[in-house]
Amino acid sequence: MALLGRNRNILLTQGLTLGGHKCLVIRDNLYTDAQQRTMDLRTKVYHGDKKDNCTHAIAVVLVNPVCLILIGMQGIQGGTLNLKAFQIAKCIEEHLRQ
Repeated sequence: MALLGRNRNILLTQGLTLGGHKCLVIRDNLYTDAQQRTMDLRTKVYHGDKKDNCTHAIAVVLVNPVCLILIGMQGIQGGTLNLKAFQIAKCIEEHLRQ
């Protein structure tokens, strides 16, 4: 709910939890840029957690009425993930227009 909510203050100051992983907001253009409608996140690292000691890039794209969330594998940069998210969003938009 907080991810898509219009009140961005708490989200930007405290971050959010997505799939049980605490995330930091890197860039939030969901409601500020009508062309892109994207949000870039990165998971936080917990040094006590031995199973996953790396961060993951997350891209969120709104294609009304779809909210597309892509989580990158270890080592995938946010820019690469955004490019893939835009490609998928374009396909969704074209399909919805049919």
